[in-house]
Amino acid sequence: YGSESTIINSKEHQLLWANSDPVDGALHLNFNLNVDKPKTMYLSNAAGTIISQGAYETHDTNESFGYEKDNFGDWMLFAVCDQVSATPGKENGTIMCSKTAFGDSTLVEPVVLYPNPAVHDVTISARTIMQEVSIFDVNGRLLQRHTPLKAHYTLDLGRISNGIYIVQINCAEGVYNKKLVKN
Repeated sequence: YGSESTIINSKEHQLLWANSDPVDGALHLNFNLNVDKPKTMYLSNAAGTIISQGAYETHDTNESFGYEKDNFGDWMLFAVCDQVSATPGKENGTIMCSKTAFGDSTLVEPVVLYPNPAVHDVTISARTIMQEVSIFDVNGRLLQRHTPLKAHYTLDLGRISNGIYIVQINCAEGVYNKKLVKN
């Protein structure tokens, strides 16, 4: 509806917020998916032709519901684990956890940052302990540095302006740079 951010090309991903708050931006929808009641979801093209439909299942905050694979397979609630439970900005099914015989969760990707884009905070999950997490602006200036000393850490983005940033995560497996969009 007039915003470049609402145009999604083939093989691209876009995170939308169904929070009944379109004044927050073009990616915030004018309806709310109430997690207390099951609903039927319809996906349509710009002409209004229904492309797909499925029963929306109730779920907890930051859990992901959608196609098993992008635009393919059954609609499903993605498995929940301690490190990550949603796949924002990625192909469905690519951010996964596996359970060991002892019930521990293991992250398949070495480092995951979610949600992304983020509004208030962002969670970082790693397979190993993070010694240092730094946020840089696009000009390479250091804005924040944290020493979480844990594998799961949430950053408050309240003091950071909207924009694009690089989050550098230093952990035992190596140093990882992730792009972060703050809305």
